[in-house]
Amino acid sequence: MKKGVGLACIHYAVEPTIDKGQTELLDWIGGCFEINRSVNPVWEADFKILPKHPITRGVKPFEIKDEWYFNIRFAMK
Repeated sequence: MKKGVGLACIHYAVEPTIDKGQTELLDWIGGCFEINRSVNPVWEADFKILPKHPITRGVKPFEIKDEWYFNIRFAMK
């Protein structure tokens, strides 16, 4: 990171431990999932009707199991 490289973190890549990685992720990407603080509920999304909009052109109704995070630990700068 000191050399100016880029970093992308997806899903479980943002779940370090407090001892290994949390300090670095807070510095590098500004936040991370913290065990016993952050929450990641799962829900079953069922999109039966989609709005008429250019971005939905060609998209058919679908169902998907989704997961999202909240109470993320953010860097305090």
